[in-house]
Amino acid sequence: MRRLLDISLTRKLVYLILLVVVVVLAIVVGATLARDAVTSRQQMSSDLAARAELISKTLSVPVAVNSSGFGGYEKEVGEVLNFLHSDKHIKAAAVFLADGRRLQTYTRDANVSTANLTWRARGVEFLEDEAWVSTPIRSGNGDYVGTLVMVSDLTALQERLKEDVSIAVTVLLLSILIAVVMSASLQRLISRPILELAETADTVATQKNYSIRATKRSKDEIGHLVDRFNEMLSQIAVREEALRKSSEELERRVIERTAELSRANSALSQENAERRRVEEGLRQSEARFALTFKASPLAMCIASLDSGVILDTNGAFDRTVTGNASSVQGRTLAEAGIFPGLAEYRHAIRNLREDRPVHDYDGKFRTTDGTERTGLFSIARINLEQSPAALIIINDLTDRQSIEAQLRQPQKMEGIGQLAAGVAHDYNNILTIITGYVDMMSNSHKNDPLLTASLAQVSAAAGRAASLTRQLLAFSRRQVMQPRVVELNEVLTNFVKMLARVLGEHITLKLRLMPGHLQVRADIGMIEQVVTNLAVNARDAMPSGGNLTLTTEVVEFHEYSPREHPQARPGRFVRLRVTDTGCGMDAATLARVFEPFFTTKPVGKGTGLGLATAYGIVQQHQGWIEVQSQPGQGTEFSIFIPEAEDEQARGNTEYFTVPPRGGTETILVVEDEEPVRHLARVVLERAGYQVIEAGDGPEALKVWEEKGRSVNLVVTDLVMPNGMTGRQLATKLKTLRPGLKVIYTSGYSIEVAGRDLANEPDFHFLPKPYIPAALLRIVRTRLDATN
Repeated sequence: MRRLLDISLTRKLVYLILLVVVVVLAIVVGATLARDAVTSRQQMSSDLAARAELISKTLSVPVAVNSSGFGGYEKEVGEVLNFLHSDKHIKAAAVFLADGRRLQTYTRDANVSTANLTWRARGVEFLEDEAWVSTPIRSGNGDYVGTLVMVSDLTALQERLKEDVSIAVTVLLLSILIAVVMSASLQRLISRPILELAETADTVATQKNYSIRATKRSKDEIGHLVDRFNEMLSQIAVREEALRKSSEELERRVIERTAELSRANSALSQENAERRRVEEGLRQSEARFALTFKASPLAMCIASLDSGVILDTNGAFDRTVTGNASSVQGRTLAEAGIFPGLAEYRHAIRNLREDRPVHDYDGKFRTTDGTERTGLFSIARINLEQSPAALIIINDLTDRQSIEAQLRQPQKMEGIGQLAAGVAHDYNNILTIITGYVDMMSNSHKNDPLLTASLAQVSAAAGRAASLTRQLLAFSRRQVMQPRVVELNEVLTNFVKMLARVLGEHITLKLRLMPGHLQVRADIGMIEQVVTNLAVNARDAMPSGGNLTLTTEVVEFHEYSPREHPQARPGRFVRLRVTDTGCGMDAATLARVFEPFFTTKPVGKGTGLGLATAYGIVQQHQGWIEVQSQPGQGTEFSIFIPEAEDEQARGNTEYFTVPPRGGTETILVVEDEEPVRHLARVVLERAGYQVIEAGDGPEALKVWEEKGRSVNLVVTDLVMPNGMTGRQLATKLKTLRPGLKVIYTSGYSIEVAGRDLANEPDFHFLPKPYIPAALLRIVRTRLDATN
């Protein structure tokens, strides 16, 4: 590294240009080769699938006859398979009947064994040096009668990839040669003005002549450097002149004092003690002021009232204005970013000249990197060596205001989430009634096409409404979770293929996964939904293409800084960063980014629930989201989820494989919404069950006293009025009859009754809205269960 720093600037430029060209070309060539490899595999997959589909149609008749039990068409099947001889890449093929028996085989080379040809699922699968394709064979009426399996070598694909690599290497070498020629010409244009500037600096240093100026030859960055250099010389000249005047003034005062002392020596002898006391007091006062000035945590500086040049600063001022320990002494207040507005500066100076100090003025200032910040200004006039000066004190409020805004965000989102959960709960009850009766009417009027089509439209609209309520529940952190301990890296690796198809080819998706085990307790589906929502939002911010990067790491908070992570708490967390190179967001959009139904997209292009849903899901996983963005600089979302220990989590039982059949058992339905309760009763009674109703927990206990012996199953809502939840009701009933089978249902989620409810071994939950078939499935499953 030291040897690299010692070489000339011209050679550094040449090396830098070559390095950039080589890196960029390598990335482009690598991406092109990767994309061509994928395209070639896709084309080969499509060709094999088309050929297999054509042959399967030719084989439909003889295979269908053999499948029906007549037999005798093995020869015809073999003749069809021999047509594969025209394709030199097809190594072997086999036809299997519907029951898995092999009917006929084909091989190009007699040495190729067909023993490994087995039935496979439909599709194309690439192995190490072969491609397998499986296609179902169907009869004329569409019935499945058998399967065609073909094996092809990858010779054509490998030859094409070798050719692509040769072309890419040639292009890379030619590009490097061109870059060498161009960099040699460019370095001469840059080095000459820099050498001239260095000669001017040597002349100024030797002659101590600060009136010399460097010659500006261009308006580029070097020209800007020349301007700054000349401006620096001007400031040095001003300071030299100020020092000269101070020296002359000091000499004049010494001469006057000497003359005065010679004329009044006796008087001064009498006043000597008093003078020493005053001087000592002044010295102590100045020392106290200097100590206070340097040690103050508030940003303080002293500036000339006439020129506005900063004469002295304390450490807090340097850190506030420059972000480090570098000083801004010698610059004017405007150059340092203090009083960026000319009107504000003039107003402050006018007050100081009239001996009117400024207290707690709410204003703006800019740091040396151009960042605008907010502070309280207090300004007083002081005299330094008989020269008027301004003492400026700045209390930087920017970080405190930012932290307050971030801390208010969870409170605001919590209030909106409660409202959204209540709305979703009511809508789920309404949608349960709509979907239930639509489903029953559809089954009762199957012979009326017009009514069936109308009911299908109503059912589809109800489905969209149900999807919207699910998003509201996810945002409000009241969605049903099925958590278990998972490896986050593994989840992202498995999910990235599907995510790439969602983003499209114009978005480059990158994974930067931290090595090792990154375990979190999470619902995989919900985590995938969060990543999908953030990725789709990033895709929309990059209409012309860009990069989307997913990064994982483990962070640990101890004495964390609220300025950086206001919602953090002590512990170890897995951090998932989703970074894009899109258009970014301004401060106003960033402040509302997680609000439900807030969107910057045109009407009809988004609901505004994507980021709000992600926010709710992460909160439900005991984590939080942070976002950083600036216009034109992309956006980064950081998701923090607590790290989990290695354990197994239990999920809810799935009931979709159970047929919706009825029975004769007695069921107690406890539901405070009368229309929903009536719907459940109608559905169950039509299926043959005996139904007992109750509107709330206390009423259910009264009914149990009279008819509890005949009840085989309890279906209860989780949230009910009159001081008793569905969980409390079930606990009391199980005390009266241990082993009682219970099904919970709600338009909320199970979290309203306790987060540990889903982990109970005998927990069974039916979320609203539900259709009659779903109710019948879960009821039949619970009644048939042994425990």
